[in-house]
Amino acid sequence: MRKDTWATKVLAWVFAVALCLVAVPGCSGPAPAGQDGAQQAETTDGQATPDDTEATEDAETDDEDVPTFEEAEAEAYNQALSGEGLTTTMLEGDDIYDGKVQDETDAEAVLTAVADRIGADDTVEWDYYDVIPTEDDNYYYIFRQMAGDVLVSGASAKVICNKDEKVIAVISSVLPNVQLNRVEEWGLSEKDAEELTLEALEGEGDAAAKIVEGQTHTTIIPTDDVNSAQELAWVVYTNNVYGGEMGYLANYVDEDGNYLYALPVSEPQNSDSLSGQSINFDFDAWEQATYTVDAELHDGSTRHLEVPCLTNDDGDVVLGDAKRKILCADYSAWENDDKIEPEAEDDGFNNYDLLIYDTFIRVWDFYDSIGWTGPDGAGTPTILLTHYVDADGEDADQAYYAGKDSGWQKFAFGRVIPDGENTDVIAHEFTHCVTSTTMTTNFYVNDLGAINEGMSDIMGNLIEIMLDGDSDGDYVIGEGAGEDKILRSMKDPNAYGQPGYYWDVYYLPHVLNPSDDNDQGGVHTNSSLLNICSWKLEQAGMAHEDQFYFWMNVALAMLPTTDYPMMEQLLPWVMNECGYPQYVDTLKQIAKDEGYSRTDTPTTPAAGYALLRFSFPEESDINPADIIATFQVYSDGDDNGKIYSSWPQAETNIVQANVPAGSYLIYMYDADADDYYMYTAEGWKKATAEDLQDFAPEDVVETEADKVKELTVDGLAA
Repeated sequence: MRKDTWATKVLAWVFAVALCLVAVPGCSGPAPAGQDGAQQAETTDGQATPDDTEATEDAETDDEDVPTFEEAEAEAYNQALSGEGLTTTMLEGDDIYDGKVQDETDAEAVLTAVADRIGADDTVEWDYYDVIPTEDDNYYYIFRQMAGDVLVSGASAKVICNKDEKVIAVISSVLPNVQLNRVEEWGLSEKDAEELTLEALEGEGDAAAKIVEGQTHTTIIPTDDVNSAQELAWVVYTNNVYGGEMGYLANYVDEDGNYLYALPVSEPQNSDSLSGQSINFDFDAWEQATYTVDAELHDGSTRHLEVPCLTNDDGDVVLGDAKRKILCADYSAWENDDKIEPEAEDDGFNNYDLLIYDTFIRVWDFYDSIGWTGPDGAGTPTILLTHYVDADGEDADQAYYAGKDSGWQKFAFGRVIPDGENTDVIAHEFTHCVTSTTMTTNFYVNDLGAINEGMSDIMGNLIEIMLDGDSDGDYVIGEGAGEDKILRSMKDPNAYGQPGYYWDVYYLPHVLNPSDDNDQGGVHTNSSLLNICSWKLEQAGMAHEDQFYFWMNVALAMLPTTDYPMMEQLLPWVMNECGYPQYVDTLKQIAKDEGYSRTDTPTTPAAGYALLRFSFPEESDINPADIIATFQVYSDGDDNGKIYSSWPQAETNIVQANVPAGSYLIYMYDADADDYYMYTAEGWKKATAEDLQDFAPEDVVETEADKVKELTVDGLAA
């Protein structure tokens, strides 16, 4: 593996904000063309006549579709918040730009030069983010789009240059024609923010507040907005009037002149102050020690563990690591009581937690060995929330990465499945933070979420192979906890309910309304369309270490909007740039076989299967965006009761699924209304969950291999 050279090339990134960078609530901006607060009329030569009051009044009266200033402001804000309407482009080749790129200023000039080609307009402004060199001496200059002084969610660009400082690719997601206020238009200056801070701190603490000169600036901080937005605010540094170990306060003032809160920090402009969050835990107050135990595994054997722990003068021992800044804490205390309750030795450490902690450290060290420190590459503290329970307080068989929260990179783990024995699962979750960081944020829906899941499967599996050695379980996920706990197969997707290619059996179409009920658009199901690439590269002879290097470079090149059609272009390009041209044709064939660029909705069955299909009516009392359709096998065999699912495709409202030939009971669930509908000989009928047990023989739908069964929509139309 290329550990030595990668470690010297990949820089640790310092990210000042959390995963989703969005618009500033409440800010106002310029009106669209032709508006300045009052509607302007036009003369026959196209020139505005703002002084013609009568014409202006007529225009306002006659054209009710023209948005008001406030409506335009809200529309711009919502666009920036959602990233809806982003245009994604990849330019590659030696004819993109004639000049050389030696720094971020040159790189921004490239974006200006190719603005027309990437869908940008004169409203698009770029904020320089970072530059990342790779082993092959390529440089990724990363920018994020600004709307005034608001970061547009998911809008970013990467200018990629080679060792000769020539541009070899530009990859971008751009949102044109969205404008919001600049800081200078707030009406709240740096000096105003400092004066408001002094007023707020007057009489607080034991010392008079004093401004740290030359340090006041703007930064993006989380808000309590229902959209989980983040806002731009002034941060003013003062001495810590409250005392304590932290010598400074970072004070935050919003656009409207509201003093928000103060955060104790060790120094101005450190990572806590830039993100507006503090971990609220002092690793330095504890002594580092080692906890030794023989942990029992699911098969009754034991594994000898020597894991870091933290101790204090009171004799407390908790699962934590001051060097790596990792802490294990109780999930419920964090989520329900908003406090950190470290896992303590008082009643004995939980066996599952110990194994998860140990495996997480092994994965942490693996990434650190290639120059990527911590889940986000910046060494941000990590909290492992243990004993994850569901909304009913029941133990959950789930592990997940939950983004950045209160200064921590946050992960949660249940105690149903022994995930600590699954190096691939722990590395999978760790990699979710890696890819979300390299992309600057993550749109976790439909293909975008499936690709994110596929990347985590690939990296998790490769890390497991390299850390634990080759085994018969390679290219399956979760086998470490037992054969009956396997989640997915990267070499035989159908074996665990995933499609082998676009619109294969088990394929799930895009949804209009992603939710937990539809797994955000089938992100864990359609991930097979990407993760199968790793297995096929293995079959082509690509070494695990080379694969990992390749996929790490893919992560560097990805954007929040990288979908399967873009992957068809991106993967061969990255492979060639990594120095493995012998596998480029393999990737091109994989993309063709998997159907990455297909946009059609097939009207014929997948080979050997039957196609169940109907078009959801345009006029219906049922909202198709919330429908989940189930096709349940009805037979005397072992497959009786097996289900295949689908839903109305977002682009077409067509419901279809490729299924094995046979007999089926069919029903739908409306997740929003909590209603069921069953398919009968007379058409669709509303039903209760109990009614679904009372299908009549004539309600059974028969299918034949290689044939289409078109279902009636009787009962669905309004």
